[in-house]
Amino acid sequence: MEDLFAWATTHQLEHKCGAAPYQSGQVLLNLLNHYQPKQVLEIGAGVGYTTILIAQQLAKQKQSHLVSLEKDLSHFELATELIREHRLQDYISLLNVEAEDYLEDQSVLSQSFDLIFFDGFQIHYQFLQPYQRLLKPQGVLILGNNHLTSRTSNQFFEEILNNGLWKQISSFEDTTVYQKIK
Repeated sequence: MEDLFAWATTHQLEHKCGAAPYQSGQVLLNLLNHYQPKQVLEIGAGVGYTTILIAQQLAKQKQSHLVSLEKDLSHFELATELIREHRLQDYISLLNVEAEDYLEDQSVLSQSFDLIFFDGFQIHYQFLQPYQRLLKPQGVLILGNNHLTSRTSNQFFEEILNNGLWKQISSFEDTTVYQKIK
């Protein structure tokens, strides 16, 4: 895990890009181990660091799968290669797509997930309805990068705290974890 994190960090520093690897990889693994999701949606694969962590955990279970979204083509290509190197293709559908486009796609309506992990640049209010629709009852929503705030992210957190559909179950570093209760 440390070597993979170091590789992703080196990529970010050398390319001066926004694909910073998720700082709380071990906590993410602990959450995955605790909740044992079978179907996971990752928004913001970056160069594939958390994609690999999640898929390795899912590979321990039967009939589990990760759908991972990455909008940047060069990061998508790096993540694709990393998935091949780790021989995890059977557990991952990596898509080169904007999260907004994926979440608004009508064909996605038939999908459902046990866990959604957001590690994109900024939490958007418009994602809340798709999250509510895509997550199964008792599903878990892990939101990274809470330090990147905006008017829409503030609106997102105000709504999720007050709409009665979610309960906050954890908060650490720049991450908040919610569980869908209805």
